[in-house]
Amino acid sequence: MFAHWAAQAMRGMKMDYGLAYELAHLIEASAPYQELKGIYQRIADDETSKAMLRDLRELEVALQLKQLSGEAPSVEDEQRYHRLVDTVRLNPEIDRLLLLEHELAMIYEDIQKILAEPFNRLAHFMDEGS
Repeated sequence: MFAHWAAQAMRGMKMDYGLAYELAHLIEASAPYQELKGIYQRIADDETSKAMLRDLRELEVALQLKQLSGEAPSVEDEQRYHRLVDTVRLNPEIDRLLLLEHELAMIYEDIQKILAEPFNRLAHFMDEGS
């Protein structure tokens, strides 16, 4: 199937995204994704857990915005963040959620690297040719 898809792309025909959708469905059917989906639902149903996770996300975004604006987080910001992470991780559901999010993010990054390989080879080809 991949050879057919690649051949279409090489001839300039409209791209068949079937493999991408198949990969998306495989990810959705995976055990880590299904477990994460269940945890999200349980957290959404528990106001305390939901508030804890929301507070963590809001603080993460605030710290990221500081960094993006060129401002280094203060020692107090970092201490507050670490205290909040330590507190939130005492909740087993949120702790598992954070772990699964990390695992799925690593899979996503690996897929991005694989998809970027043909473009990286083109860039290296241009570098070698000069």
